[in-house]
Order: sequence, then C-alpha cells, then structure tokens
Amino acid sequence: MLTLIWALYSALSASSASAALIPLQTSWAPAPNEAPPYYIWQNDPDLTEYLSAQGTTGLCIPASIANAVLYEAAFKSPKTNLNLPGRTTDLQTGQAAVDSNAMIRYFAQACHYDPALRGVRIPDEANCIVQFYQDSGYGNAEVKEIRRDVPGLRSEVQYENRTPNLDDIRSALQEGYEVIASVAMLKPTVNGTWSKVGSHSFNIYGITEQGLIVSNPTRAYNVDFVHPVFDVVTFQTFPDADSSIEVFGRTLERTGAHTLLVGLTLMKPE
Repeated sequence: MLTLIWALYSALSASSASAALIPLQTSWAPAPNEAPPYYIWQNDPDLTEYLSAQGTTGLCIPASIANAVLYEAAFKSPKTNLNLPGRTTDLQTGQAAVDSNAMIRYFAQACHYDPALRGVRIPDEANCIVQFYQDSGYGNAEVKEIRRDVPGLRSEVQYENRTPNLDDIRSALQEGYEVIASVAMLKPTVNGTWSKVGSHSFNIYGITEQGLIVSNPTRAYNVDFVHPVFDVVTFQTFPDADSSIEVFGRTLERTGAHTLLVGLTLMKPE
C-alpha cells in the first residue's frame, strides 16, 4: 500500500513545482466576502520534509496565514505592500508569481512549527503574524485572538478570552479582517468530559444562508485563477460552554466526534 502511495506522490511531484505557483496578476476581480481564485495546499507532495506516510501534514496554520497574506498583497482591493516570501517568475508564462510551498515553509519556520506536535501553537500563530506585518512596515497592524486560555501572546495582539461566535465572524468580515478559524474535533467520554481527536485551521471569507464560505488548506481544489475557490461549510449551534458552533464539511469531520469552533485569529495590516 505504501509503495502505491509513494508512486502516486512521485507522479504528482513531477508537476508540483508549477502547481505550487500562483500568478500575481489574473483577470479575477475582488468582491466583498468572496474567496479569491487560488488556494494554498498544505499537503502538496513537494513538502516532503513535512509529509506523513499518509501524505498529510500538520501545516494548516502556516498555510492559512500564507493564504491570508497573499490575498491581502495580491488579490484584495486595495492591495497591500507586504514582503511576500516566495516571489518568483513562472518560467512557462514569464509572469510574476509566488511559490505557495515557499510561503508555507517560511511561516512554518517563523511560527515555530513543532515536529513533535505536528503543528503550530496558537500563541505562536498570532505572534508571528504581528512580526510579519512589522517586518513589512505595518507597525500599526491589527491582530486579534478570540479563544479561551491563550497564554504567551505579544502585547500587540488584542486578546479576548472567550469562545467565538457567528457575530464575531460577521463583524470581522465587515471590518475588513482576514479570518482564520480554529476547530477542534472532540469525542465525549464515559465520564462526561471531552477527548480531543484532532484540530484544524482554515480561512473564512463570508457567511451566507447556506453556511460559511471557506478555503480549506487540506483540500486540493481545481483552479483556473479566475473563479473563486471555496467550500461551503454548514454549521449549527452546539449547547456546550466551550463552543457555540459545530461545523460540518469535507475533511472537517471525525467519526463519533463533534467539530467545534474554538478560536478565531483576525488580522489586517492597517
């Protein structure tokens, strides 16, 4: 089975270098609360040093941050002058592009990716966003964290020690923030507590009657760099003190577990 998996990786990796390139000029026109026409894939086969035997990584936070800053710098209106890592030229088209894998690697390092944890800790996520904005000349950038019990945040991070809700998402989008959601997959135990069986982060672009408009870094979308790339994630209220929202969507669910919104990271350069 592993031989088959790695054979598939080898076939994919032949095009992974170009597949990871995102053009910085497209015919897509930005619109409020609408996902951009690209995605950053945390499980790209070229990210060999992070891949598990199953072909997955713990890079959802670096990928979500990269997705957000690329949107701000190259696709959102007005664009910002951020120091994007991974700027390059697509040799096939001669056009300016960004290497999304280089972006993931940059934020994995900047946010102190922990191989033992297979992920990035939440304080390090918010703190490295602050540092990235400052390094790009945006000393008054706004970074907010809404989540219970997050020690170790820099003084520049605006922190609310509580469970986030839908109104937080709505107001953040209206105020121009990029929104990164954190969810935890929790199973009830026999003694009435919860057992964590997974976690994930992804970008939110809007709320409609159908659900949340999101870009999920574990998903390999089809892109043409013209049409928005997104999933619709449904949700319902959840009667528990640690989360008011349960979400449902591809790659977001675990058998026997509830996927609960536990945190929001909100960011904008000015």
